[in-house]
Amino acid sequence: MNSSNIYPLTYGQRALWLVHKLLPGNTAYNFMVAAKLLGGTDIQKLQSCFRGLVARHASLRSNFTVVNGQPVQKIHPEPLLDFEQKDAHGLTQEQIMKQLSDEADRPFNLEHDRLLRIRLWVRSPEEIFLLMALHHSAIDFTSLLILLTELGQLYAVPAEQMETCLPPVPFQSTDYAQWESDMVISPEGEAHWQHWQKLGHDFPLLEVPTDKPRTPRISFRGAAQVMNLEPALTTKLKQLAAASNSTLYEVMLAAYQVLLHHWSGQKRVLVGAPFSCRVKPEFAQVIGFLANSVVLPADFSGAGTFSEFLSQARRTVRDGEAHQAFPFSLLVERLHPPRIPGRSPIFQTLFGFYDAEGYPMLPLFFGDGSKVNLGGLQLQSLVPEQRAAMFDLSVSSWESGGSITAHFQYNTDLFEAKTMSWVLASYKRVLEQAVADPSVRVAHIQLASKNSQAIAADSRSATPGRPKLPARPEQGMAFSLFYFASAGNNAGGGKYRLLLEGARFADEAGFSAVWTPERHFHQFGGLYPNPSVTGAAVAAVTKNLRIRAGSVVLPLHHPVRVAEEWSIVDNISNGRVEVCVASGWNINDFLLAPQNYAGRKSQLGERIETVRRLWRGETQAFAGVDGRETAIKILPRPVQAELPFW
Repeated sequence: MNSSNIYPLTYGQRALWLVHKLLPGNTAYNFMVAAKLLGGTDIQKLQSCFRGLVARHASLRSNFTVVNGQPVQKIHPEPLLDFEQKDAHGLTQEQIMKQLSDEADRPFNLEHDRLLRIRLWVRSPEEIFLLMALHHSAIDFTSLLILLTELGQLYAVPAEQMETCLPPVPFQSTDYAQWESDMVISPEGEAHWQHWQKLGHDFPLLEVPTDKPRTPRISFRGAAQVMNLEPALTTKLKQLAAASNSTLYEVMLAAYQVLLHHWSGQKRVLVGAPFSCRVKPEFAQVIGFLANSVVLPADFSGAGTFSEFLSQARRTVRDGEAHQAFPFSLLVERLHPPRIPGRSPIFQTLFGFYDAEGYPMLPLFFGDGSKVNLGGLQLQSLVPEQRAAMFDLSVSSWESGGSITAHFQYNTDLFEAKTMSWVLASYKRVLEQAVADPSVRVAHIQLASKNSQAIAADSRSATPGRPKLPARPEQGMAFSLFYFASAGNNAGGGKYRLLLEGARFADEAGFSAVWTPERHFHQFGGLYPNPSVTGAAVAAVTKNLRIRAGSVVLPLHHPVRVAEEWSIVDNISNGRVEVCVASGWNINDFLLAPQNYAGRKSQLGERIETVRRLWRGETQAFAGVDGRETAIKILPRPVQAELPFW
C-alpha cells in the first residue's frame, strides 16, 4: 500500500476524469441498481453489509485528485458509507420512483463525493425501495455483478460471521492500474498495438438518419427501450450459433451490424464492444473499472450470405478478445482518428452481450418486475426513467430463462421514441431472417417496413437542402406519385426524365410510393407498356419508397412471366415491390392474348393465386409443348416472402 494512499489511474479512469472536467454535471456514466425489497428487510444488517463491501474494495473508497499536474486516485483508509434512509409512508409508488430517478440522475463530484450511494425509501417494513448509485470510474458492469453476489453472501450469514464469510481480496483495482501501465510498454503491449494498427485509418462515422440535427457537442441525454425475444426465436438463435461454431453473442452482434449496414447504407461499420478485460486470474474478482472498449469492424463490401458474414464477425470478436487488454483511450491517442465535434471517436454505437448463467441477478438491471433472491434478500427489479446515454445508440443484451432480452439506450437529442421502436422491430426482423435461412444474402435482408416512410421523412426534414414535407402519421395520409404520361410522336430521348427525377425527389421527401401503369397502343399512357421495366428503373435510383404497378393486366400475360419480372424488381429494390392487378378492358390490348379476352374477369382470381404460389417458391405445373405438363419454380427468388397485392 502506498504510504500516501495515492495511486495511478487506469487509462479508462483517465478518460472519465477528462469527461468530468470538460462536462461537469454529466450523468451518462452513473451506474444504478433499483429494486423493491420484499418480505421484510433488516435495514441495519443491510447497512452493515454495504459498509463491509466498502471496506473490502479500494475502488469504493476512492476519489480523484491532481498531483504534480497528473490525475491520480486517492484511496481513503476509512470505509465511510453514503447511506440515507427516507420515510416514504405518505408517498405513492409513482412519487417514490420520481425521487429515485432524480437521485439516480444526480451527478458525482469525483474529487469529493463517495462514489457509492445507497438510498432507501421505506413505505412499510414489507415494502422498501432501494437505489444503489455508483460512478463508472469506481466500477464496471462485471464488478457490479460481483458486488451484488457478495452483498447476497454477506446478508445470508449472521452478523458475527460477516467479516470472515468472504475470502480475502489479494488484488485491488489499484494493482490492475499498475499492471496496465507496465503492460502497455512491454512486449505484450507492443503485440496488442501491432494488432490494432490493422484497423488502418478508415474510421467512418456512423451515418444513420437522425430525427434531429446534430449539435457540435454531445449532450448525453438519453432514454431506453427494451425488447424481449420469444423462447422459440431464442432457441433458433442458439441452434444457429451451435451449427456455425459461433457463440450466441457473435450471432447477435452480426445481426446488429447487418441492421446498421442497411440502416446507414454504409459498407464499413464500426461497433464498440465492452470487454471485461480480466485477462489474468488474479483480476477475476476485483471490483473497479477494469473493462475496456474494443473496436469490432464490419466489412460489407463483398457481403455474401449471412452465414459468411457471421464467420467474419466470429473472427473479429475472437481477435478482439485476444487483444482486449490494450486500452481504448491509448488506441485513440496513437491512431489519431479525425475528431468531429459532437461525435465520439472511432465508434458511435456500443453492443454488449452478457452471460446470465453466471450472474442470475442480471434481470435487476433491465427487467421490470423480475425477482431475485440474494442470500435471503428478496429484490424485485425496478426500472427508473433513463435520462442519459453514453453513445448515439448502445445495446445491452443477455439470455436468461430461455429468452433473450435486449436493452436499447439512445440519445434523445438525435432520435425520437418512434424511430427507436422501428429500430427494435428491424433488429428482430433481421434475427428472424437469419435463423429462417442463414444462406440468405445480406443484401436481401430487410428491415421493418411499418412506418419506415414516416420515419425517413422525419429524419430528413431537418436536413438543409432536402425537400420538406410533414411526417405521415401512423394511420394518416400517405403521398405517392402516379405516372400516366403521353408518349407523343417525338422519336428523341429524354422521355423518362420526369419519371426518374420525380422518383428521386419522392424518395428524398419521404413519399410512400411511385406507381407506373400498363398501357398499350395509345399515345396517352403509351410511355408505360411494361410497369416491371419502369419499376426496375425507379428501383435503381431510389432507396426507400415502394415500387408499385398500377396495374398489371394479368390476363395479358403468362403468370410465370409476371412472377419472374417482378421478382427481379424485388431484388433490385431490396424488397420494395407491390402490385395492383386488373382484368383489362380495352379489346385492342388483347391482341397480346386474344384467347383470354372473353374470360378475363373469371381468370383474374385464379391467376393472382398462381402468381402468389410462384412467388412463395412453390412448384407449379403448366402446359408445355404438345400439351405436356412442365413443373417449374421461378428464379430469381424474390426478397419478400409474400408479394403485396393491391
